[in-house]
Amino acid sequence: MEFLKRLRKKEYAIKIKDFDSSFGDKIFNLLSNGKKMLHTPKGLSLFFNICVYLVLNLIAYGRYEYNTDVVMQALLCNVTDTSPTSHVAFSNMFLMRIIKGLIKLVPSVAWYTWFVVLLAFISISALNYLILFDNHGRIKQITTVVFNIFVGYECYMYPSYMKSAIICAFAMTVAALHIYRREKDILYYLIPSIGLFIAGLLSIKSMIIGLICGIVISALQLLINKKCSKELLAPTIGIVASLLVVLVFYGADRYVYTKDGEEGELILEYRGDIEKLTVFGYPKYSEKFDEELGINANQYKYMYSGDEYLVKNRSKESLSFLKVLADEKISFNGEHLLEFFRTVPIRTIKVGYLYLFIIAIYTFNISKDKKQKEIIIILSIIYILISYGILYFNYAWDNRVAQMIAFLPVIYWILSNSDDSIDISPKEFVVYLMVLGVVLYNNFSNHIVTTNPSSTIQEWIESTVREDKTEVLNINSMLKSYSIYTPYDAKVSADDRIITMNGNCCIFPQYNLVQYFDCVPGTVLYLGDGELNLDNYKIIE
Repeated sequence: MEFLKRLRKKEYAIKIKDFDSSFGDKIFNLLSNGKKMLHTPKGLSLFFNICVYLVLNLIAYGRYEYNTDVVMQALLCNVTDTSPTSHVAFSNMFLMRIIKGLIKLVPSVAWYTWFVVLLAFISISALNYLILFDNHGRIKQITTVVFNIFVGYECYMYPSYMKSAIICAFAMTVAALHIYRREKDILYYLIPSIGLFIAGLLSIKSMIIGLICGIVISALQLLINKKCSKELLAPTIGIVASLLVVLVFYGADRYVYTKDGEEGELILEYRGDIEKLTVFGYPKYSEKFDEELGINANQYKYMYSGDEYLVKNRSKESLSFLKVLADEKISFNGEHLLEFFRTVPIRTIKVGYLYLFIIAIYTFNISKDKKQKEIIIILSIIYILISYGILYFNYAWDNRVAQMIAFLPVIYWILSNSDDSIDISPKEFVVYLMVLGVVLYNNFSNHIVTTNPSSTIQEWIESTVREDKTEVLNINSMLKSYSIYTPYDAKVSADDRIITMNGNCCIFPQYNLVQYFDCVPGTVLYLGDGELNLDNYKIIE
């Protein structure tokens, strides 16, 4: 019996030892595989992007730049105390229904923000991978990190549904060409097709812009390589199929709005105009705005500085000026073309993408083995000028989205064609980038947000607004001052002491009863409910 006990103990000890050995081997293999992964384009692209995201969010706070993002998250979070809604106008409601469901499930998470940022994160990782695929030596890694920092700063510190949709559509389009060039299995085309579909649901206009940019760059690359065959049919079919599915969902989205009656028609009528003015910018003031629309210079300045429309009510007629402003263009003639070359290049000095473009050209130009360098650089400059020209004559050039459209595609193209065969050591290259980094910091440091409100939105209201007074404020500006990762307090604009300035939220029925439709403090205020009569007015103290 004693012998059997010892034998059992010995067997148990052997099992424990074998388990420890097996577990240790698994851990070792996992670490070993992780180390190997870091030396591959996939591992490096993901590692660089994670580091950039973490560092940027450690040193600064992200903020929404455009009120369209603010109002969509506000509607999803139910700040008006009506009900959370997926009818947010600027993104497809079927996608927003998923986000609304996640907010209902876990309200402490800013799901809209995380979706927009995650889509940009995946897209930037994909572009990193494509840049590093052919060559991931030391210099190429450094330039990819620099690329990641510049693009990550735009997408992580100032996220926007339009930026994420544009960069996603662009990345997926050039990825489809990459798959074609590497002769991958046809199932690989599902990845860019799914990406294009998601980008289209987030913003169909941005998806089309990113798709066009990707097609142009892909066409230029094929032209340089002098390679085009029937094998391009597979990626083309994938892209066209994604576009068709997006159009079906876009049609379904419009159909649901039309079922909402006048409220839905109001959204359909002006959502494109509001998006154009809010994201791409307002046209230069003209005297005809006063003559034709009744908007003087002071009112117009007030309007474009805060997206506040100063209308007396919310109807198609009262908001018709939005379509006039959104359709305004600069006539193409010699005088305006000369003004374009006098204005745009000087203002572009303050654009971060310009410096990334210079770094890309410098790295590419000192490569030893690359042929056709001059033609690629010339075509890139032509692309930037044409892009800025189209945007300029449509009053849409002086904003971050326009900068992404003009610079990002050619920067990616140049970096993906560069290599490590250059007449400079990695140490010298790092010193060069550090000097440039100091210059950039001095130029752009005032744009970095390093403080965050310590109080919640509701606490701010309690400390600022008196019990016996009605406060008229721009709800978008107030919400915009808070971190993008802070979910908006539900019912915050339903507070009886708060009236919201009408702006891009004007087209949403959820804001109807809390909007200020007079806009002159000290006078009567129309509450937006019923006919224009004295019973529906309130004195603002």
